[in-house]
Amino acid sequence: MQGQDAGFDRENIVYFSINDDIYENIDALKNELNSIPEIVDYTFSENVLVNNDQNWGREFINKGDKYDISFSKLAVTPNFFDFFGIELTEGSGFDDYSKEKSDLILNETVRKEYNIQNLEDARMITSAPGDGRIVGVAKDINFESLHVPVRSAIYMCSGECDEVLYLKINAGNFSRFSKTLNKVEQTWNQLSPNFPMEYHFLDQSWEALYAKDFQFQKILFYTTFISILLSCFGLIGLTYFVMERRTKEIGVRKVNGANEIEILTLLNKDFLKWVAIAFVIATPIAWYAMHKWLQNFAYKTELSWWIFALAGVLALAIALATVSFQSWQAATRNPVEALRDE
Repeated sequence: MQGQDAGFDRENIVYFSINDDIYENIDALKNELNSIPEIVDYTFSENVLVNNDQNWGREFINKGDKYDISFSKLAVTPNFFDFFGIELTEGSGFDDYSKEKSDLILNETVRKEYNIQNLEDARMITSAPGDGRIVGVAKDINFESLHVPVRSAIYMCSGECDEVLYLKINAGNFSRFSKTLNKVEQTWNQLSPNFPMEYHFLDQSWEALYAKDFQFQKILFYTTFISILLSCFGLIGLTYFVMERRTKEIGVRKVNGANEIEILTLLNKDFLKWVAIAFVIATPIAWYAMHKWLQNFAYKTELSWWIFALAGVLALAIALATVSFQSWQAATRNPVEALRDE
Protein backbone atom coordinates (compact mmCIF):
# COMPACT_ATOMS: atom_id res chain seq x y z
CA MET A 1 0.00 0.00 0.00
CA GLN A 2 2.80 2.39 0.87
CA GLY A 3 4.54 1.82 -2.44
CA GLN A 4 1.45 1.98 -4.64
CA ASP A 5 1.23 4.96 -7.01
CA ALA A 6 -2.14 6.56 -6.25
CA GLY A 7 -2.01 8.61 -9.45
CA PHE A 8 -1.71 12.06 -7.85
CA ASP A 9 0.89 14.10 -5.95
CA ARG A 10 0.45 14.29 -2.18
CA GLU A 11 3.89 15.23 -0.86
CA ASN A 12 4.43 18.71 0.66
CA ILE A 13 0.75 19.55 0.27
CA VAL A 14 -1.33 21.03 3.07
CA TYR A 15 -5.02 21.80 2.91
CA PHE A 16 -7.47 24.04 4.77
CA SER A 17 -11.24 24.29 5.08
CA ILE A 18 -12.47 27.68 3.83
CA ASN A 19 -14.95 29.54 6.07
CA ASP A 20 -17.34 32.34 5.06
CA ASP A 21 -14.96 35.14 6.11
CA ILE A 22 -12.13 33.74 4.01
CA TYR A 23 -14.50 33.10 1.12
CA GLU A 24 -15.55 36.75 1.11
CA ASN A 25 -11.91 37.89 1.17
CA ILE A 26 -10.51 35.22 -1.10
CA ASP A 27 -8.76 37.72 -3.39
CA ALA A 28 -6.78 39.15 -0.48
CA LEU A 29 -5.71 35.66 0.55
CA LYS A 30 -4.70 34.82 -3.02
CA ASN A 31 -2.58 37.97 -3.21
CA GLU A 32 -0.74 36.89 -0.06
CA LEU A 33 -0.22 33.38 -1.39
CA ASN A 34 1.17 34.77 -4.65
CA SER A 35 3.67 36.89 -2.70
CA ILE A 36 5.20 33.96 -0.79
CA PRO A 37 7.99 32.37 -2.92
CA GLU A 38 7.90 29.02 -1.06
CA ILE A 39 4.30 28.43 -2.19
CA VAL A 40 4.64 26.77 -5.58
CA ASP A 41 0.94 26.67 -6.38
CA TYR A 42 -2.53 26.47 -4.87
CA THR A 43 -5.88 25.10 -5.92
CA PHE A 44 -9.38 24.44 -4.57
CA SER A 45 -11.95 21.67 -4.47
CA GLU A 46 -15.38 21.07 -3.01
CA ASN A 47 -14.22 18.30 -0.67
CA VAL A 48 -10.91 16.80 0.40
CA LEU A 49 -9.57 14.67 -2.43
CA VAL A 50 -9.02 11.58 -0.23
CA ASN A 51 -12.23 12.02 1.77
CA ASN A 52 -14.91 12.86 -0.77
CA ASP A 53 -18.42 11.78 0.21
CA GLN A 54 -20.28 13.38 -2.71
CA ASN A 55 -22.05 10.50 -4.49
CA TRP A 56 -24.40 11.49 -7.25
CA GLY A 57 -26.75 9.89 -9.69
CA ARG A 58 -27.62 11.72 -12.91
CA GLU A 59 -29.22 11.08 -16.27
CA PHE A 60 -26.89 11.02 -19.25
CA ILE A 61 -27.26 10.90 -23.00
CA ASN A 62 -24.84 8.87 -25.07
CA LYS A 63 -25.42 8.53 -28.82
CA GLY A 64 -29.02 9.53 -28.28
CA ASP A 65 -29.71 6.90 -25.60
CA LYS A 66 -30.67 8.02 -22.08
CA TYR A 67 -29.53 6.19 -18.97
CA ASP A 68 -28.78 6.85 -15.30
CA ILE A 69 -25.23 6.72 -14.01
CA SER A 70 -23.89 6.93 -10.44
CA PHE A 71 -20.53 8.44 -9.63
CA SER A 72 -18.35 10.23 -7.09
CA LYS A 73 -18.67 13.95 -7.80
CA LEU A 74 -15.94 16.49 -7.04
CA ALA A 75 -16.08 20.17 -7.96
CA VAL A 76 -12.61 21.65 -8.60
CA THR A 77 -10.97 24.78 -9.94
CA PRO A 78 -9.44 24.63 -13.45
CA ASN A 79 -5.81 24.19 -12.32
CA PHE A 80 -6.69 21.23 -10.06
CA PHE A 81 -5.31 18.62 -12.48
CA ASP A 82 -2.00 20.39 -13.06
CA PHE A 83 -1.61 20.95 -9.30
CA PHE A 84 -1.97 17.25 -8.47
CA GLY A 85 -0.22 15.97 -11.58
CA ILE A 86 -3.34 14.21 -12.87
CA GLU A 87 -3.01 13.58 -16.59
CA LEU A 88 -5.85 14.35 -18.98
CA THR A 89 -5.87 11.59 -21.57
CA GLU A 90 -8.30 13.50 -23.78
CA GLY A 91 -9.63 17.05 -23.94
CA SER A 92 -8.21 20.37 -22.82
CA GLY A 93 -9.76 20.69 -19.38
CA PHE A 94 -11.95 23.47 -18.00
CA ASP A 95 -12.03 27.02 -19.39
CA ASP A 96 -13.49 30.34 -18.19
CA TYR A 97 -17.02 29.29 -19.14
CA SER A 98 -16.96 25.77 -17.74
CA LYS A 99 -18.78 26.64 -14.50
CA GLU A 100 -21.69 28.33 -16.24
CA LYS A 101 -21.94 25.53 -18.79
CA SER A 102 -21.72 22.71 -16.17
CA ASP A 103 -18.81 21.16 -18.05
CA LEU A 104 -17.61 17.74 -16.95
CA ILE A 105 -14.36 15.80 -16.88
CA LEU A 106 -14.76 12.03 -16.54
CA ASN A 107 -12.30 9.56 -15.18
CA GLU A 108 -11.35 6.57 -17.32
CA THR A 109 -13.58 4.23 -15.32
CA VAL A 110 -16.73 6.18 -16.28
CA ARG A 111 -15.76 6.08 -19.91
CA LYS A 112 -15.15 2.32 -19.88
CA GLU A 113 -18.16 1.43 -17.73
CA TYR A 114 -20.64 3.35 -19.86
CA ASN A 115 -18.88 2.84 -23.20
CA ILE A 116 -18.43 6.50 -24.05
CA GLN A 117 -16.38 6.41 -27.24
CA ASN A 118 -16.80 9.95 -28.54
CA LEU A 119 -17.00 12.73 -25.94
CA GLU A 120 -19.15 14.85 -28.24
CA ASP A 121 -21.82 12.13 -28.33
CA ALA A 122 -22.37 12.19 -24.55
CA ARG A 123 -23.47 14.80 -22.02
CA MET A 124 -25.26 15.11 -18.70
CA ILE A 125 -28.90 16.18 -18.95
CA THR A 126 -29.39 19.64 -17.41
CA SER A 127 -32.12 22.26 -17.44
CA ALA A 128 -30.26 24.31 -20.06
CA PRO A 129 -29.85 22.75 -23.54
CA GLY A 130 -26.22 22.40 -24.53
CA ASP A 131 -24.92 22.39 -20.95
CA GLY A 132 -23.39 19.38 -19.23
CA ARG A 133 -20.93 18.67 -22.03
CA ILE A 134 -17.90 16.42 -21.46
CA VAL A 135 -14.69 18.36 -22.08
CA GLY A 136 -12.08 15.84 -21.02
CA VAL A 137 -11.08 12.47 -19.59
CA ALA A 138 -8.70 12.22 -16.62
CA LYS A 139 -6.59 9.21 -15.73
CA ASP A 140 -7.91 7.09 -12.89
CA ILE A 141 -6.58 7.96 -9.45
CA ASN A 142 -7.05 6.14 -6.13
CA PHE A 143 -9.02 8.80 -4.31
CA GLU A 144 -10.25 6.10 -1.93
CA SER A 145 -8.55 3.31 -0.01
CA LEU A 146 -6.70 0.63 -1.96
CA HIS A 147 -9.11 -1.83 -0.38
CA VAL A 148 -11.54 -0.90 -3.17
CA PRO A 149 -11.02 -0.50 -6.91
CA VAL A 150 -11.23 2.90 -8.59
CA ARG A 151 -14.88 3.74 -9.11
CA SER A 152 -16.63 6.16 -11.43
CA ALA A 153 -15.75 9.79 -10.76
CA ILE A 154 -16.76 13.03 -12.47
CA TYR A 155 -15.14 16.41 -11.92
CA MET A 156 -17.12 19.64 -12.25
CA CYS A 157 -15.84 23.19 -12.40
CA SER A 158 -16.03 25.35 -9.24
CA GLY A 159 -14.90 28.55 -10.86
CA GLU A 160 -12.26 30.51 -8.96
CA CYS A 161 -12.44 28.92 -5.49
CA ASP A 162 -14.25 26.37 -3.37
CA GLU A 163 -14.49 24.98 0.18
CA VAL A 164 -11.04 23.34 0.45
CA LEU A 165 -7.76 25.15 -0.27
CA TYR A 166 -4.59 23.19 -1.09
CA LEU A 167 -1.08 24.65 -0.92
CA LYS A 168 1.99 23.06 -2.48
CA ILE A 169 5.02 24.23 -0.50
CA ASN A 170 8.66 23.87 -1.51
CA ALA A 171 10.49 25.17 1.56
CA GLY A 172 13.55 22.89 1.59
CA ASN A 173 13.52 22.29 5.35
CA PHE A 174 11.07 22.14 8.23
CA SER A 175 12.03 25.57 9.62
CA ARG A 176 11.25 27.38 6.38
CA PHE A 177 8.13 25.23 5.99
CA SER A 178 6.87 26.42 9.39
CA LYS A 179 7.71 30.06 8.59
CA THR A 180 5.75 29.79 5.35
CA LEU A 181 2.69 28.50 7.19
CA ASN A 182 3.09 31.27 9.79
CA LYS A 183 2.91 33.88 7.03
CA VAL A 184 -0.28 32.32 5.71
CA GLU A 185 -1.70 32.13 9.23
CA GLN A 186 -1.07 35.82 9.90
CA THR A 187 -3.06 36.81 6.82
CA TRP A 188 -5.71 34.21 7.60
CA ASN A 189 -6.25 35.55 11.13
CA GLN A 190 -6.54 39.09 9.83
CA LEU A 191 -9.21 38.08 7.34
CA SER A 192 -10.97 35.63 9.68
CA PRO A 193 -10.30 36.55 13.33
CA ASN A 194 -13.15 34.40 14.66
CA PHE A 195 -12.07 31.17 12.95
CA PRO A 196 -8.40 30.24 13.54
CA MET A 197 -6.54 28.55 10.71
CA GLU A 198 -6.37 24.76 10.86
CA TYR A 199 -4.34 22.82 8.34
CA HIS A 200 -3.75 19.17 7.52
CA PHE A 201 -1.12 17.32 5.52
CA LEU A 202 -2.55 15.48 2.55
CA ASP A 203 -0.13 12.55 2.84
CA GLN A 204 -1.17 12.04 6.48
CA SER A 205 -4.85 12.05 5.50
CA TRP A 206 -4.00 9.44 2.87
CA GLU A 207 -2.26 7.26 5.44
CA ALA A 208 -5.25 7.65 7.78
CA LEU A 209 -7.21 5.55 5.28
CA TYR A 210 -5.03 2.63 6.36
CA ALA A 211 -4.99 3.21 10.14
CA LYS A 212 -6.44 -0.26 10.80
CA ASP A 213 -3.91 -1.85 8.46
CA PHE A 214 -0.98 -0.13 10.19
CA GLN A 215 -2.40 -1.23 13.55
CA PHE A 216 -2.72 -4.79 12.28
CA GLN A 217 0.88 -4.63 11.05
CA LYS A 218 2.10 -3.66 14.54
CA ILE A 219 0.02 -6.37 16.22
CA LEU A 220 1.33 -8.94 13.74
CA PHE A 221 4.92 -7.87 14.34
CA TYR A 222 4.69 -8.11 18.12
CA THR A 223 2.79 -11.40 18.15
CA THR A 224 5.33 -12.88 15.72
CA PHE A 225 8.21 -11.69 17.89
CA ILE A 226 6.60 -13.13 21.03
CA SER A 227 5.83 -16.42 19.25
CA ILE A 228 9.43 -16.79 18.08
CA LEU A 229 10.73 -15.89 21.54
CA LEU A 230 8.51 -18.47 23.24
CA SER A 231 9.50 -21.08 20.66
CA CYS A 232 13.17 -20.40 21.32
CA PHE A 233 12.65 -20.78 25.06
CA GLY A 234 10.86 -24.07 24.42
CA LEU A 235 13.70 -25.27 22.21
CA ILE A 236 16.28 -24.33 24.84
CA GLY A 237 14.40 -26.29 27.50
CA LEU A 238 13.91 -29.26 25.21
CA THR A 239 17.58 -29.19 24.17
CA TYR A 240 18.71 -29.16 27.80
CA PHE A 241 16.41 -32.09 28.57
CA VAL A 242 17.68 -34.13 25.60
CA MET A 243 21.33 -33.42 26.40
CA GLU A 244 20.87 -34.65 29.97
CA ARG A 245 19.27 -37.87 28.75
CA ARG A 246 21.96 -38.53 26.13
CA THR A 247 25.00 -37.65 28.23
CA LYS A 248 26.19 -41.28 28.42
CA GLU A 249 25.57 -41.84 24.69
CA ILE A 250 27.63 -38.78 23.81
CA GLY A 251 30.47 -39.89 26.09
CA VAL A 252 30.53 -43.41 24.60
CA ARG A 253 30.54 -42.02 21.04
CA LYS A 254 33.43 -39.68 21.79
CA VAL A 255 35.45 -42.46 23.44
CA ASN A 256 34.93 -44.51 20.28
CA GLY A 257 36.33 -41.73 18.09
CA ALA A 258 33.40 -39.45 17.19
CA ASN A 259 34.47 -35.82 16.74
CA GLU A 260 32.60 -32.64 17.77
CA ILE A 261 31.08 -32.01 14.33
CA GLU A 262 29.62 -35.53 14.17
CA ILE A 263 28.16 -35.20 17.67
CA LEU A 264 26.78 -31.75 16.83
CA THR A 265 25.15 -33.08 13.66
CA LEU A 266 23.66 -36.02 15.56
CA LEU A 267 22.11 -33.80 18.22
CA ASN A 268 20.80 -31.08 15.86
CA LYS A 269 19.28 -33.22 13.13
CA ASP A 270 16.35 -34.37 15.28
CA PHE A 271 15.37 -30.80 16.08
CA LEU A 272 15.74 -29.67 12.48
CA LYS A 273 13.70 -32.67 11.31
CA TRP A 274 10.70 -31.53 13.37
CA VAL A 275 11.09 -27.95 12.21
CA ALA A 276 11.02 -29.20 8.62
CA ILE A 277 7.88 -31.25 9.30
CA ALA A 278 6.23 -28.22 10.90
CA PHE A 279 7.15 -26.13 7.84
CA VAL A 280 5.52 -28.64 5.49
CA ILE A 281 2.33 -28.56 7.57
CA ALA A 282 2.30 -24.78 8.05
CA THR A 283 2.96 -23.74 4.44
CA PRO A 284 -0.44 -24.63 2.91
CA ILE A 285 -2.23 -23.22 5.96
CA ALA A 286 -0.26 -19.97 5.72
CA TRP A 287 -0.87 -19.74 1.97
CA TYR A 288 -4.61 -20.20 2.42
CA ALA A 289 -4.84 -17.66 5.26
CA MET A 290 -2.82 -15.05 3.37
CA HIS A 291 -4.79 -15.66 0.18
CA LYS A 292 -8.09 -15.06 2.03
CA TRP A 293 -6.71 -11.95 3.77
CA LEU A 294 -5.51 -10.43 0.50
CA GLN A 295 -9.06 -10.65 -0.85
CA ASN A 296 -9.75 -7.55 1.28
CA PHE A 297 -7.67 -5.47 -1.13
CA ALA A 298 -8.38 -4.45 -4.71
CA TYR A 299 -4.61 -4.12 -5.29
CA LYS A 300 -2.53 -6.87 -3.78
CA THR A 301 0.89 -8.45 -3.91
CA GLU A 302 1.53 -11.88 -5.36
CA LEU A 303 2.16 -14.86 -3.09
CA SER A 304 5.41 -16.04 -4.66
CA TRP A 305 6.95 -19.37 -3.70
CA TRP A 306 10.16 -17.72 -2.48
CA ILE A 307 8.28 -15.98 0.35
CA PHE A 308 7.44 -19.34 1.91
CA ALA A 309 10.88 -20.75 1.13
CA LEU A 310 12.50 -17.78 2.87
CA ALA A 311 10.22 -18.26 5.88
CA GLY A 312 11.28 -21.92 6.07
CA VAL A 313 14.97 -21.06 5.84
CA LEU A 314 14.60 -18.43 8.57
CA ALA A 315 12.73 -20.88 10.81
CA LEU A 316 15.51 -23.46 10.36
CA ALA A 317 18.18 -20.84 10.99
CA ILE A 318 16.50 -19.64 14.20
CA ALA A 319 16.06 -23.20 15.47
CA LEU A 320 19.65 -24.10 14.60
CA ALA A 321 21.02 -20.99 16.31
CA THR A 322 18.91 -21.72 19.40
CA VAL A 323 19.99 -25.34 19.93
CA SER A 324 23.56 -25.18 18.62
CA PHE A 325 25.06 -23.51 21.69
CA GLN A 326 23.92 -26.23 24.07
CA SER A 327 24.68 -28.92 21.52
CA TRP A 328 28.21 -27.58 21.14
CA GLN A 329 28.70 -27.59 24.90
CA ALA A 330 27.60 -31.22 25.05
CA ALA A 331 29.77 -32.17 22.06
CA THR A 332 32.91 -30.58 23.49
CA ARG A 333 32.44 -31.91 27.00
CA ASN A 334 35.12 -34.28 28.33
CA PRO A 335 33.72 -37.81 27.83
CA VAL A 336 35.43 -39.04 31.03
CA GLU A 337 33.39 -36.54 33.07
CA ALA A 338 30.22 -37.52 31.27
CA LEU A 339 30.75 -41.26 31.95
CA ARG A 340 31.79 -40.61 35.58
CA ASP A 341 28.51 -38.71 36.14
CA GLU A 342 26.60 -41.66 34.72
